[in-house]
This record gives sequence, structure tokens and C-alpha cells, in this order.
Amino acid sequence: MKKIFFIAAVILLCQHASGQQNATLTKQDYLQKRKTQKLTGWILLGSGVAMAVSGAIINLSAPWDGKHQNDGVWMVYAGGPIALASIPFFISAHHNKKKAAALAFNMNPGYYPGANTVASSRNISVKLTLHL
Repeated sequence: MKKIFFIAAVILLCQHASGQQNATLTKQDYLQKRKTQKLTGWILLGSGVAMAVSGAIINLSAPWDGKHQNDGVWMVYAGGPIALASIPFFISAHHNKKKAAALAFNMNPGYYPGANTVASSRNISVKLTLHL
């Protein structure tokens, strides 16, 4: 009996769950994603390089008595992959920049002869930049 009540409660709670929503992204959305991904990339790159360099300095400045020979090596080993983890963020930011430049969703007024009214519709425009 407890199982039946539990299953009924789960079904009632899941009834209000919604699936994926297909939202169209605008130019501003792509530019905001680009800005966030670029900032994340720079933070990862800076912290990884700083960690690797400081680990190398700690390791080189340690005395050569055998006790302290590997003090900063773990920082070098951790800083390298952290710096390399920034590469996908920079690549993704570049792709979002290209998407934002290629697509611009606008609400343009248009005349529809059958309705005899002016209404706005969602249009896709392609932006071409010419450098003369």
C-alpha cells in the first residue's frame, strides 16, 4: 500500500514537469554567451599559468638537500591542465561570435494583404560586413 501511495505521489509531482523548450536565441543571447565563455577562458588560462609558474619558482627556490626537492611540482602538474582547459572555452566563444554576426532576429513590421493590417513578424536577416 505504501508503494502505491509513493508511486501516485511521484506521478502527481512529475505531472507538472516540463520537457525541453525550443527557445530561439537572439544576437544578444549569443553575445552574452560569448562574453561569459571568454571570461571563463581567460580566468582558467591566467590561473593555470600562474599556478604552473609559481610552482616552478617554488620548486627551483627550494634547497637541494633532498627534503624539499618536489615542493612545487604538484602545482606545475595541476596548472598545465587548468591552462589547457581554457582552449574549449575560447573556441566556443569564437563560434558564438560567428553565430551572433550571422543571425540577427528582428521584429519587423510588415503589411499582410489578406488581413489588411500591419503586423510584426519574426524575420531572419544575414549581416554582411564590408571592409573597404
